[in-house]
Amino acid sequence: MGICVDIRYEGDRAVMDLSPCVIVANHLALIDSLLLEAALRSFPRVWIVKFGLTKIPILSFIVRRMHVPVVSNNQVKMAAAFRKSIRLAKRNNSHLVLFPEGRRSLDGNLEKFTAGFAKAAIILKRPVVPINIEGSDEVMKLGSPLFTSGKRIKLAVGSPMEALPGEDHNEFCERVHKWFSSK
Repeated sequence: MGICVDIRYEGDRAVMDLSPCVIVANHLALIDSLLLEAALRSFPRVWIVKFGLTKIPILSFIVRRMHVPVVSNNQVKMAAAFRKSIRLAKRNNSHLVLFPEGRRSLDGNLEKFTAGFAKAAIILKRPVVPINIEGSDEVMKLGSPLFTSGKRIKLAVGSPMEALPGEDHNEFCERVHKWFSSK
């Protein structure tokens, strides 16, 4: 017995194959990371993830070796992990990937963004590529380890966005958030 899910892409996925950027996506379900991994294909990337994922036995092995854990309740460790992720993305010429809401949405609505991704994009001098995920919360409902077959997931890849001259990271963050709100 398999799981059948229809994944559709909207927009140009090729923009992520050209040069490193900061990839941001809304977060609806645990499978969102897997969806982004598939969308990013083979381009190298550095993820920023919640430290709590290192506590899940199956994910711990992968997360500790491929991602940069961020401790969500310790500002000093969070800042150090953020700086490390920027260094790694720069040194390895890779994407920086994160969910700017900081957690999964509990009700499917877009949450407020933290501006760290915008700050990283400005520091790295890279565009932000927004990816709006729809339907993943119907495939894997919050709190359930089970998948639901026969559903459709849509990933809308937006055009690369750069900070405008004179725009600080908070303003840039708000502009990217508005793109997601329009979806």
